[in-house]
Amino acid sequence: MTEGGYISWSKNSDTSKLLSLKVSWKLNTSRHAPFTKYNVYVEKLTADSNTKPFRSFLGVASVEAFYVSNLLVPDEVTSLKFIVQACGHDGSRQELEECPKLFLVPVDHYV
Repeated sequence: MTEGGYISWSKNSDTSKLLSLKVSWKLNTSRHAPFTKYNVYVEKLTADSNTKPFRSFLGVASVEAFYVSNLLVPDEVTSLKFIVQACGHDGSRQELEECPKLFLVPVDHYV
């Protein structure tokens, strides 16, 4: 289960927005080995299906939450996909296709 909380959008310029939010997750620990850290990525998706999504590494969490502050979101981005990759103490990690994800659609009203 992956959730977004404390979501805040603000206008950055005529061509972009800023996003701040808390991404939190719970893994089914009975199926997975104990994890010691989590890599967090974001993909910025556009309406152009010919454009490959650009994946950015946001950082590492040692708890089941990560705060994103002032992420630049260009106006051509139609959705965001946050990916949480669990990593073990031995260097093992989940395949990105199997990782928990949070999808978010940019909004045009600002707080």
